[in-house]
Parts: sequence; structure tokens; C-alpha cells
Amino acid sequence: MKRLLLAATIFLAGCSLIPQQFQPTSTPSPSPQTSPSPPSTLPPVTPTPSPTGLTIPAEDAIKQAMATKYSKSIGEVDLTITQLTTNHAWGSVKFLGEMGGGWFLAAKVSGNWLIVADGNGTIDCPVIEPYNFPTSMVSECFDAATQTVITR
Repeated sequence: MKRLLLAATIFLAGCSLIPQQFQPTSTPSPSPQTSPSPPSTLPPVTPTPSPTGLTIPAEDAIKQAMATKYSKSIGEVDLTITQLTTNHAWGSVKFLGEMGGGWFLAAKVSGNWLIVADGNGTIDCPVIEPYNFPTSMVSECFDAATQTVITR
């Protein structure tokens, strides 16, 4: 399985449909690394309310949403937010013990963060369309109905 993920990652690295920020710039090292901190230019975001009435930061809420989606503990989610607005997030995610990772898109819906799409391949236009992601996060997507890449 790890070889398949590695092969898919290598194949997709050359694919022009992957946002430039996710294309690898160097060969990954097998040694453990800490993930870089999100850029300091991220705007302040209103934290997500929790069921207890307390608020949690966007990064923690998105990690929890990713952990829930894949039945993982929050400690197994290594998430880096590349771009963040009040209602949208884009970045990369990797699970503890896995060689590869992928991109994710999250949207804040009714006060809670939702993982809209994630993976290593193309971004489906119909999936992201209802969430109005900024073009700075999603500059193009794939429309399966017409078999075309749409520049947004």
C-alpha cells in the first residue's frame, strides 16, 4: 500500500492540476520532521464554537474534522494550513505513520468546519462549487461532466 501511495504521489507531483504549493520541492526524508508553522500572514479567524460553548482555534477544529472523517485520533493528524479566511481553509494533511499526504479544502458551515475535499488528485468543480472558495485557494478544478479543466 505504501508503494502505491508513493507511486501515486510521484505521478501526481508532475500533474499541472495540483496547486503549485503542493508540488514537492525536494525528496522527502525518512527521518521524522516537525511540520512548519502556518505563515504568520494568516488573518485572524473567529474560532469555531464547540458543543460545550467554548471556542477552539480554526486549526484545531479542522484537525478534529479530519480526524472524525477518517476515524483517527486528533494526535494522528498532521495538518498545515497554507491559506485561511474566515470561512475557508486550504492546506496539506498527513496521518501519523503514513508516508504520503495530500491537500485539503475546508469550509466553515453553520459555525463548524467541514472537510469539503481532500486527496492527491484533481479538485472536482461540483464538489467545491457550493462553498464559494476564493480563486486564490482553488484557481482551477475539473468538471467530469464536460471532461474539462475549469479556470476559475
